[in-house]
Amino acid sequence: MHVSDLDPSWPGYEVYTIHEGAGTPGASFRDANTGQILWQTNNADVGRGVSADIDPRYPGYECWGFGGIRSCTGEVITGTNPSSTNYAIWWDGDLLRELLDGTKLDKWNAAAGSSSRLLTIYNYDVASNNGTKSNPCLQADILGDWREEIIMRTSDNTHLRIFRTTIPTAYRIYTLMHDPVY
Repeated sequence: MHVSDLDPSWPGYEVYTIHEGAGTPGASFRDANTGQILWQTNNADVGRGVSADIDPRYPGYECWGFGGIRSCTGEVITGTNPSSTNYAIWWDGDLLRELLDGTKLDKWNAAAGSSSRLLTIYNYDVASNNGTKSNPCLQADILGDWREEIIMRTSDNTHLRIFRTTIPTAYRIYTLMHDPVY
């Protein structure tokens, strides 16, 4: 479930949710205050999905996980998912999110309709959690420059390793840990 001002043209916050169960919509996009459905996909059992701003051609957040990417207004952008339906992360210094999946970090290339690798975390003996969900221990803006760090455990569970970007940014945003929605 993703809750934020996903659609800047709709007042207040919106909720993007994936549904599991063949008799339910695969995904729905709702007004967070009223529960009003703004759009939804066909019935399907969808295991996971993500909502994040990854495509500069569309205002607001894009949504995927049900077999394609849609804009925050429900417009179909592409019929295929990006390289990850696990996590979105602010990493490379622009205001779009990147895609985090286990030890891989990718950038969505809207023009090409595909992702390219920014980082593969290797030679640090780290492991993700929770099987195919590939969870880090934590992904958050813990160091306070608005971009997020990745905290992963070592394979033997004795240490935590923090990975942070070294890419410069021209943007200065109030630290995300001070944002109650974040």
